[in-house]
Formats: sequence, structure tokens, C-alpha cells
Amino acid sequence: MTAILLTLLLALIPIQGQTVRAVEVALAVTMRYPTEERSMAMCIFWEESRYNRFARGAIGERGIAQINPAAHADRIRRLGYILEDLWQVEANVAVAADIWRESGWQRPWVYAARLCEERGDKP
Repeated sequence: MTAILLTLLLALIPIQGQTVRAVEVALAVTMRYPTEERSMAMCIFWEESRYNRFARGAIGERGIAQINPAAHADRIRRLGYILEDLWQVEANVAVAADIWRESGWQRPWVYAARLCEERGDKP
């Protein structure tokens, strides 16, 4: 609870001329991940996108968690979203949580998870 309150107090983080809403990410993570996984989720999403909901990867990944729409189109639809919803923090984190429940942090975030673990941000 203290970590969430601290995150709320640090609501806006300036990065490369943009204001990033870490609070929005933290709230979405809190709603979708168990307590022991939240720190790792926040770390991985930072590594993937710097909490930039409009981040786009080299092969078309989108948003906070860098979801690949081609690889997860069926999942996105099953969860009630459309591809454009991946630009929204809540939808992106919801899809990421569904992937996580199926395969943990190994795919597709293996590199980011390794960085977080090396820094001690693992659950």
C-alpha cells in the first residue's frame, strides 16, 4: 500500500519532454497483478516503454507493455478490445496480464525481466 501511495504522490514524471502518467500505469498494474508481481510489472513496463503509452516497437509492438498486435490479435479480441485499444494504458496492461498468466515473464519480456532481476526489482 505504501508503494502505491508513493507512486501516486510522484504522479507525473517528465521524460524527454513528455509528461508520463506513472500513476495510471500503477493503478492498472494494481488492478491486474497480484501484490508480489507488481514491482516486476512496473519495472518491465518501464524498460519496455518508459511508461509511454504511445511507444511503438521495431516490429509494431504497442504501448506500455509493447504488445505485438500480430501475435496477440486473437487474445486482444477475446478480452473485448480492438487493436487501437492497445494505446490505452488499462487495455494494454490487461492484455499483458493475460499473457503473463499464461507464460509468466518469460515471453515476450525475457530481456526486460532479466534487467529487472539484475537490478533487484524481482518479486
